[in-house]
Amino acid sequence: MEELIFTGKTVEVAVENAAQALGKDKAKLRYEVLEEGKKGLFGSKDAKIKVLESSKVQRVKAFMEEIIKNFPLEEVEVTVTDDEQALKIELSGENASYLIGRRGDTLNALQYLAGLVANNGEEKYSRVSLNINGYREKREKTLEALANRLGKQVLKSGRSVTLEPMAPYERRIIHATVQKIEGISSSSVGEEPNRKV
Repeated sequence: MEELIFTGKTVEVAVENAAQALGKDKAKLRYEVLEEGKKGLFGSKDAKIKVLESSKVQRVKAFMEEIIKNFPLEEVEVTVTDDEQALKIELSGENASYLIGRRGDTLNALQYLAGLVANNGEEKYSRVSLNINGYREKREKTLEALANRLGKQVLKSGRSVTLEPMAPYERRIIHATVQKIEGISSSSVGEEPNRKV
């Protein structure tokens, strides 16, 4: 984590100087007081603070590493990258699959929490995507195969089919696949978290 030092006549002035220099609200700054300001007979000494400034990538990586440490899972590597569309988190390792859960429930919960950590106190929102040992790609192929199989079944029988509740990104995969099949359509019904195709 990057550490920045700021000074001022008092700790309050040093905090204001830091907030102004970093373009942040002083109430949201995390800092440590290194030296209190002093007024003495032979002169004065400025207060000194160390501001702990962290990026989204650093916060999310530290959060995921803490989760892994508390499980405890050994030899799980955390990689966090920030591209223009999203903050991408990749967990890899033999034991990392324990964090996926039934049909990705644990994975989706961790992704939600990582999103809260990434966007806490930030003005610009970043979408967060968490993938564990390539699970998202495998799940996408499974859902596409399911949509194709059920699409053919609907065409053959003429009756609609309702799937189990799914996460929004999974429903999007189903809808996109169904759009490619001529003669059928799809829609989502219900309220979150029980919304289904």
